Amino acid sequence: SGFSSMMRNLSPEESSNLQRLWRHSFHTAILALHFNYSTSIGFQGEEFTAGLLHDVGRVLLGLLLPERSAELDMLDYDGAPHLVDREQSLAGADHCLIGAWYAQENALPPALIEAVHWHHDPSQASRQHQRLVALTAVCDDMANHLQRVGSPDGYELRDCPAIGILELSGVRNAFRRFDSMHAVLMRNALYDAEQMLKA
Repeated sequence: SGFSSMMRNLSPEESSNLQRLWRHSFHTAILALHFNYSTSIGFQGEEFTAGLLHDVGRVLLGLLLPERSAELDMLDYDGAPHLVDREQSLAGADHCLIGAWYAQENALPPALIEAVHWHHDPSQASRQHQRLVALTAVCDDMANHLQRVGSPDGYELRDCPAIGILELSGVRNAFRRFDSMHAVLMRNALYDAEQMLKA
């Protein structure tokens, strides 16, 4: 709600870019919800919130530095590390750090702060919250692919390092289970997200 009022001062292009970022975050959240339910990971809604908030730092960068949005390439969905490196070079901090600061300042739970902070490097998350961070990272990777391609076609789960961390965090056979259903769940998430965003 707060971001909506702040976006009123942006140009139509800047506002459109931020709306597309929110769409990406919503896809990530829906994917996390579907995978949590389909593989019985055991989260109670925090996976959806983590997916929704994981890129809040990118939104903040867009709001704070609208004049640098072209250089920051707000719609880069290729992921880390070049994205994070570019942000650090141009803004002095990356979206993970900025988002985690924002989450902490707003007294969000530690699990969500870690998901925002470490979604590009879940190996750095605390053992207590690593499963949520890794799930967020896997779903972010899938949502990035959906943003670039528009479908699950060509997505390779083996190229996502976070799936190994998800397995190490206690999700047994994560790669095999996620790989067997990712195409269907990515299509479902894309459809569900678009229907919900229309409402």
